[in-house]
Amino acid sequence: MVTEQALIRDLFQQAPGFMAMALGPNHVIEFANDAYFSLIGDRDVLGKPLREALPELEGQGIFELIDQAFASGKPFVGREVPVMLARELPKGLEARYVDMVFQPIKRDGVVVGILTEGYDVSEQKKAKEELLALQSELIHVSRVGAMSAMAATLAHELNQPLTAAKAYIAGARRCLEQGSDGLAEAKKALVEAGSATTRAGEIIKRLRRMVSRGEPEVEFADLGPIVREAVSLASLGLADEGVRTSVDIADDVPVHVDKVQIQQVVVNLLRNAVAATASCSRREIGITVCRLRGFAVLEVDDTGTGIEPGTVDQIFTPLFTTKDRGLGVGLAISRTIVEAHRGKIWASESPLGGARFNVRLPLAS
Repeated sequence: MVTEQALIRDLFQQAPGFMAMALGPNHVIEFANDAYFSLIGDRDVLGKPLREALPELEGQGIFELIDQAFASGKPFVGREVPVMLARELPKGLEARYVDMVFQPIKRDGVVVGILTEGYDVSEQKKAKEELLALQSELIHVSRVGAMSAMAATLAHELNQPLTAAKAYIAGARRCLEQGSDGLAEAKKALVEAGSATTRAGEIIKRLRRMVSRGEPEVEFADLGPIVREAVSLASLGLADEGVRTSVDIADDVPVHVDKVQIQQVVVNLLRNAVAATASCSRREIGITVCRLRGFAVLEVDDTGTGIEPGTVDQIFTPLFTTKDRGLGVGLAISRTIVEAHRGKIWASESPLGGARFNVRLPLAS
């Protein structure tokens, strides 16, 4: 006849996750299933106190957590807890990630042991990190692509202040050739030349920030200045193309964001609006930033052709595009960025007659 204890041990052994039972304040390991040995390696731990069985856990906070669960009688639940284990001696320590629970075992209301259970999620953690790395690379490539598409415009905008600076410097030189009589005019010319080179430097600085391959850096910031800087970069040369941009940006719209990624969203939406108005006689784009019901709001409106019927649910899908040229990744990347910031993005009809792209981000407290 199968005893109840043997049945329980058999059930533990067949459990998909790792399980181990330790008794007493020293956490003497009385039982562990195959999944537990698969995690810690093939070594003799039964009948030994936890600190003796797995000495490499010293200094990792694990012993303190199990001691606290034993003393308080309250379970500990951890997600993707990093542990360093000597799974294959003498190879050294190996990093693993586990979802685990330290569940107190009580008898007559008194804690007598700890049941450890959980799953080795190291492979899932690795796959998630690889996915995030690929996503970050795609976002960076998209950002570089957006700036590449604007290369001619950027070159033109850079050429203007640099040409002006050259002219002012030439003028200053002519003034200096006149001797002391030309010093005042030469000084004015050099000041103007300095201002022109500063304008060129600001364009280059904004461009470098946009194309840099940095790690995502979420920080507290005001959404208004972030959007203004992106608009100033993305709208370079638009006036020469007959595109009129208007901004209505409120002050004090606090958010926790990666500034460069949010600016990438703004650039993507503005470039999309410019393309949408390409065949229109009236080319206007409006950018709005404000607060609304606990959210930071960004709206980009245009006077373009609007969203084609039946495509409103597809426009954020990767590789979907209604343009003759384009890969259809700009809006998909924008959605990825916005959702990573716990926000939402969607399209609707604009009061200007074209499309409105709506972005909602949580306000920072």
